[in-house]
Amino acid sequence: MRKKRAYRNKYGMGLLIIILMIFLILFIAGFGFLRLSGNAIGDTRVRVSVNDLGSRPEIIMVSEINPGILSEGTFKLFNFSFLVYARSGINSLPTSSADVSNKVEGKLMNKGVMRSSKDTNSRGCSYVETINNYYYNYQYIEVNNYSCSIAMWYFDEPGNWVINATISDSFSRNVSNQNTAWIQALDSWSANPGSLNWTNVILGAADQKASNVIRISNTGNTNVIGIKINASNLNGSSIAGQQILANWFASGVYPGSCNGNILNKSQQVSIGLLVNSSLSSISAPSSRDLEFCLKQIIGVSAQAYRSEADWELRVSYV
Repeated sequence: MRKKRAYRNKYGMGLLIIILMIFLILFIAGFGFLRLSGNAIGDTRVRVSVNDLGSRPEIIMVSEINPGILSEGTFKLFNFSFLVYARSGINSLPTSSADVSNKVEGKLMNKGVMRSSKDTNSRGCSYVETINNYYYNYQYIEVNNYSCSIAMWYFDEPGNWVINATISDSFSRNVSNQNTAWIQALDSWSANPGSLNWTNVILGAADQKASNVIRISNTGNTNVIGIKINASNLNGSSIAGQQILANWFASGVYPGSCNGNILNKSQQVSIGLLVNSSLSSISAPSSRDLEFCLKQIIGVSAQAYRSEADWELRVSYV
């Protein structure tokens, strides 16, 4: 009986130790679980970080610019609007002119070229209004409406441009969104001055160049690749019946007019002339000089001569 009782006492002590160990392990594990939970949820720094990511503003709509028609020889303002939703509250978004000027920007971008609302000739961005109960993503929200005005130049390349809207809230959190703008081709050019003159012409002499050239300027965003000249005869102003014929003249790109193409009355004569729009700048358009040469003057008297009809210039583009 003693051996059997001793065996039970030993077994009971072992059970107690095991129970105590299990309790201790559970207690430590439970304490560790509570401590870990406290770090993950109760730590202020972790909670702020999570809220910060969740409260970034969102640009939910950027309007299009289509079609974008430029103005020849100068800049033109293009406007677009965008809507911003702030999960942290609409009051975190800028509304005053000073805040909007610092925290909102619009851009138009294409192949490394950027036009900004902050450029000199642009009109910047502005707060328009707050829209209540705007339906978005299956819920009604409060959004701010902003508008940006950007100057684009006559030589800006035609095709697709990217519209980019950027805003920063009162917590310095930036967000942007995009849309597209379609900029149309602009065929435009100018010729200055509008007249040709020869002074001190020597009768019988050959290859006498005009006193001035005609500057062909590209005031659009496509390339001028040639020009056609429709010439006319020149009539004497004091002795009737005397003429300088249209085919006594030649034309070409400066300085090679005397080796250029011979003109003809009432016929369009083509002159190769490349005026690349990509060489235009804000300060001046791309241009080339068209020169004229009086190849010969024979059988006429010294007097003033004037064209019997305007000479017509027509350009071709690519």
